[in-house]
Amino acid sequence: MAGLFDLIETVGPHIAALKTHVDLVDDWTGEAWARFCQAAKDADLLIFEDRKFADIGGISRKQMAGVYNIRAWSDLVTAHLISGPDIVDGLQAGWSDVGREGGVLLLAQMSSRGTF
Repeated sequence: MAGLFDLIETVGPHIAALKTHVDLVDDWTGEAWARFCQAAKDADLLIFEDRKFADIGGISRKQMAGVYNIRAWSDLVTAHLISGPDIVDGLQAGWSDVGREGGVLLLAQMSSRGTF
């Protein structure tokens, strides 16, 4: 988590958003993540969780609430349309459940070539 705080301090004044993969943060705790989110907010940064949601709307809504409670802190998420357009409604409903709004960046395609 320390590296994320360093990132906010170093590049925060020069960027608009931080792209995260919360499930890849080895030393994640809810308390530390809350401090990170507050630091990002204090620096006027959006938090962009690159989760790549891909399930049906109802499941995606539940995933927004899951272990990481993405709906409470993310400003933007990514999603595939493979399950249909209802995924966007499900993600928006996740934010609505906690009185927030957010953005969904839809992935048209992606490749795993050269990622290892």
